[in-house]
Amino acid sequence: MRPGKRVVDRKSENALQLTLRILVMRARMLVVFLLLLVICDNIYCVSSLCPNACSRHGQCLPTDRCDCWEGWGGADCSERLCPMGTAWFDAATGDDVAHAKEQCR
Repeated sequence: MRPGKRVVDRKSENALQLTLRILVMRARMLVVFLLLLVICDNIYCVSSLCPNACSRHGQCLPTDRCDCWEGWGGADCSERLCPMGTAWFDAATGDDVAHAKEQCR
Protein backbone atom coordinates (compact mmCIF):
# COMPACT_ATOMS: atom_id res chain seq x y z
CA MET A 1 0.00 0.00 0.00
CA ARG A 2 1.30 3.42 -0.92
CA PRO A 3 1.64 6.09 1.76
CA GLY A 4 -1.17 8.69 1.76
CA LYS A 5 -3.70 6.40 0.08
CA ARG A 6 -6.49 5.24 2.31
CA VAL A 7 -8.20 1.92 2.17
CA VAL A 8 -11.88 2.26 1.21
CA ASP A 9 -14.24 -0.03 2.99
CA ARG A 10 -17.17 -0.51 0.61
CA LYS A 11 -19.63 -1.47 3.35
CA SER A 12 -18.81 1.64 5.38
CA GLU A 13 -19.07 3.82 2.27
CA ASN A 14 -22.46 2.33 1.33
CA ALA A 15 -23.73 2.75 4.88
CA LEU A 16 -22.60 6.37 4.89
CA GLN A 17 -24.34 7.04 1.56
CA LEU A 18 -27.53 5.41 2.83
CA THR A 19 -27.40 7.47 6.03
CA LEU A 20 -26.92 10.66 4.01
CA ARG A 21 -29.87 9.78 1.74
CA ILE A 22 -32.09 9.18 4.76
CA LEU A 23 -31.03 12.49 6.31
CA VAL A 24 -31.74 14.37 3.07
CA MET A 25 -35.15 12.67 2.76
CA ARG A 26 -36.05 13.59 6.36
CA ALA A 27 -34.90 17.17 5.84
CA ARG A 28 -37.14 17.44 2.75
CA MET A 29 -40.08 16.03 4.71
CA LEU A 30 -39.46 18.56 7.48
CA VAL A 31 -39.41 21.43 4.98
CA VAL A 32 -42.71 20.27 3.47
CA PHE A 33 -44.25 19.94 6.95
CA LEU A 34 -43.11 23.44 7.94
CA LEU A 35 -44.44 24.90 4.68
CA LEU A 36 -47.81 23.26 5.32
CA LEU A 37 -47.88 24.76 8.81
CA VAL A 38 -47.25 28.23 7.41
CA ILE A 39 -49.81 27.82 4.63
CA CYS A 40 -52.45 26.28 6.88
CA ASP A 41 -52.00 29.00 9.45
CA ASN A 42 -52.88 31.65 6.86
CA ILE A 43 -55.71 29.97 4.92
CA TYR A 44 -58.37 27.35 5.48
CA CYS A 45 -56.97 23.85 5.63
CA VAL A 46 -59.02 20.68 5.70
CA SER A 47 -58.29 18.45 8.63
CA SER A 48 -59.60 14.92 8.59
CA LEU A 49 -59.19 14.77 12.38
CA CYS A 50 -61.98 17.23 13.17
CA PRO A 51 -65.60 16.32 12.47
CA ASN A 52 -66.64 17.42 8.97
CA ALA A 53 -63.50 19.63 8.85
CA CYS A 54 -65.40 22.09 11.10
CA SER A 55 -67.78 22.74 8.17
CA ARG A 56 -65.48 25.56 7.10
CA HIS A 57 -66.93 27.63 9.96
CA GLY A 58 -64.22 27.13 12.56
CA GLN A 59 -60.69 26.04 13.30
CA CYS A 60 -59.56 22.52 14.14
CA LEU A 61 -57.73 22.51 17.46
CA PRO A 62 -54.81 20.16 18.26
CA THR A 63 -57.27 18.26 20.48
CA ASP A 64 -59.27 17.31 17.33
CA ARG A 65 -62.16 19.55 18.39
CA CYS A 66 -63.60 22.49 16.50
CA ASP A 67 -63.33 26.05 17.73
CA CYS A 68 -66.33 27.58 15.94
CA TRP A 69 -66.34 31.13 14.65
CA GLU A 70 -68.86 33.64 15.92
CA GLY A 71 -72.37 32.79 14.79
CA TRP A 72 -71.65 29.05 14.38
CA GLY A 73 -71.91 26.17 16.84
CA GLY A 74 -72.22 22.42 17.27
CA ALA A 75 -69.53 19.75 17.34
CA ASP A 76 -68.68 20.40 13.67
CA CYS A 77 -69.63 24.14 13.52
CA SER A 78 -72.49 23.39 11.11
CA GLU A 79 -75.25 24.91 13.23
CA ARG A 80 -76.04 28.56 12.55
CA LEU A 81 -76.51 30.40 15.83
CA CYS A 82 -78.79 33.37 16.04
CA PRO A 83 -77.81 36.27 18.25
CA MET A 84 -79.15 36.43 21.78
CA GLY A 85 -81.26 39.39 22.87
CA THR A 86 -83.77 40.51 25.43
CA ALA A 87 -87.19 38.95 24.82
CA TRP A 88 -89.98 41.40 24.09
CA PHE A 89 -92.66 38.98 25.22
CA ASP A 90 -92.09 36.13 27.67
CA ALA A 91 -93.51 34.67 30.86
CA ALA A 92 -92.39 36.29 34.08
CA THR A 93 -90.35 33.96 36.27
CA GLY A 94 -90.77 35.99 39.47
CA ASP A 95 -91.66 39.39 40.84
CA ASP A 96 -90.00 41.96 38.61
CA VAL A 97 -88.23 39.16 36.70
CA ALA A 98 -89.06 39.07 32.99
CA HIS A 99 -87.59 39.73 29.57
CA ALA A 100 -84.99 36.97 29.76
CA LYS A 101 -82.33 36.51 27.10
CA GLU A 102 -83.62 34.48 24.16
CA GLN A 103 -82.22 33.40 20.84
CA CYS A 104 -83.47 35.75 18.14
CA ARG A 105 -85.47 34.17 15.35
